[in-house]
Amino acid sequence: MIKSYKIIIFVQIILVSVCGFVFRRLQDIYEPDSISVTILLLVGALVLISLTISVVIQKLIVVVINSDSTKIEAGKNISNDEFWRISFFVILMYGFLTLLFSIIVVVSNWDIGFTAYDFMDRILISFAILIVSSLVIGLLFRIRESVCEIAKILGFLMIFISIIIFLGSLFVASSNALMFRSYNEDSIVGFFENLFKGDDLLHNSKAVTVESSEAQNEIVSESEGEGEGEESDYYDFYDMSFPDVDINDNLNYGSSKAQGLFKLFLSRCLKLEDNQSFNGFRTAIQQNVFYGEYEDIKVVDKKLRRNPTAIREAFDGYSPLLYAFLSDKIYFESNLNLLVDALINSHNDIYGTENPEESLNKIYKTMIFGEKKEFPDYCYEKISQYVSENVSNAINKDAKIHLDKDNYIEGYGSKYSTVWIYSFWGRRYKEKNIDVVFEILKEVKKHYEENDRD
Repeated sequence: MIKSYKIIIFVQIILVSVCGFVFRRLQDIYEPDSISVTILLLVGALVLISLTISVVIQKLIVVVINSDSTKIEAGKNISNDEFWRISFFVILMYGFLTLLFSIIVVVSNWDIGFTAYDFMDRILISFAILIVSSLVIGLLFRIRESVCEIAKILGFLMIFISIIIFLGSLFVASSNALMFRSYNEDSIVGFFENLFKGDDLLHNSKAVTVESSEAQNEIVSESEGEGEGEESDYYDFYDMSFPDVDINDNLNYGSSKAQGLFKLFLSRCLKLEDNQSFNGFRTAIQQNVFYGEYEDIKVVDKKLRRNPTAIREAFDGYSPLLYAFLSDKIYFESNLNLLVDALINSHNDIYGTENPEESLNKIYKTMIFGEKKEFPDYCYEKISQYVSENVSNAINKDAKIHLDKDNYIEGYGSKYSTVWIYSFWGRRYKEKNIDVVFEILKEVKKHYEENDRD
């Protein structure tokens, strides 16, 4: 069926160019947050589809070209086609591997998304990378035939270089167009994420903690201002001591160190102060995540974050210290009560949807795959469908009251807070600790409300 591999390669180059021109406008209308199974399989099969079309077109062209040629001329053309034949089979291997990869992704717990808005351009560039690399490998194999006559080791060197080019091109082409994550720590992707990152996706400041360039600039400017003097401890947590409070020290820290961690967390990480805004809490937490200043807090975080049982036991064991440091006055005066209420109500909003798990997945994917979009407008637009009037009013009221303090353009403070509060539950869902965190928040709320009534 294949008479000229050269024609197939040239037809494929033309196809890529034409499709790039025709389908380029797709990137203006398609939202590349994440890719559906159908689109993923289509992208995975794209190389094989283009090869199939090229083979059919080649057949028609060869029939026309060879209609007046002799059998000897046709055979001569085919015998001189070895370079193009190798290039063809390299592209064919690329096609089978990309399709196989897309199938693996579908059956695994991975999420795939386009890396940027110009995803169509990137797909075409990736395709071009594969075609060019196939031609280079074809050339190397032709060179190999010549150098083998001089020294066989040079032939093996050509094969080794070809393998490096093949694998490197496949990696560059795939990572140029697609980004993927795994939420399963036992998967291959999850293993390498944990190996190289060491921390939760929350520690990816751009993707999950809503760290846009604006947010990072905000954190940097605030930290520069604070660096000029001693860090504040508004409520004098470091002057507090509760040696008589009984705790179940299940993390084996001892009373003194446990109290030290509470002091550090409340004064430095949360930066608790009078009349704190939602964005004040958000900025304080994200600054700690972004800079990772406090190693002791990071150690505790790693021990507990993805272990719901450990979270439950730690809260039950150390909650007497929490309630001792965080008096009723501080809890209400700092507006922690408003934040706890907003988190509980936002959880109820999400679980009031028809399919809460699907909603949580969509929220999380918005934060992951929408990181290169305009922030917070894009994420807010996607997440606002889950926001109830009750929570929206509370967030808008907070943003309005603290407009001057937070120093945001009007309207942006409420968007930042909305995205942060609702994406909080997307992260907890992926960490598989959403239920225990929700229960603990309700217990905290109940504790302080009962004390307030007394």
